[in-house]
Amino acid sequence: MTHLNIEKGKTISDYEAFFILVEKLIKEKTEQGAKGIVIAKGQPNEKKFTYIQAALVLQRIESTEAMQGKFSFGVCQTCHNYNCSSYNGGILGVCKLDNKKHDCFESCDKHSKEGGGFGI
Repeated sequence: MTHLNIEKGKTISDYEAFFILVEKLIKEKTEQGAKGIVIAKGQPNEKKFTYIQAALVLQRIESTEAMQGKFSFGVCQTCHNYNCSSYNGGILGVCKLDNKKHDCFESCDKHSKEGGGFGI
C-alpha cells in the first residue's frame, strides 16, 4: 500500500506505523525463504498459514481501514481535537467536538487538518 501521509509529510499515527512495520516483517520473512507458521499444531483445528497469505490478509485489512478514512483523514490519536490523557493510557479519549469517548484509532471527517491525514 502507498502511504500518502509519508509522501505528503503528514503526521504518521501509531496505527499507520503498525501496518508499515508488519508489511516489512512479512516481506523480510518471505525474502529469507520462510514459508509460514503452523497454528494449533497437532490439534484437530491445526492450520498452516503462509507469509504470502498473511500479506494478502494485511492488504485486505488495510483496504478496509482505508475505506473508513483512517489513513486519509487520520485517526483520533493524531487529531488536535482529541484528549486521550485521562483514559486507559491513551487508548480512549474524549473528542472536544462531540464530548464523547472514542478509541484512539477511530476516524471521522472532522479530523483536525494540523493533526495528520491528508484528507480525501
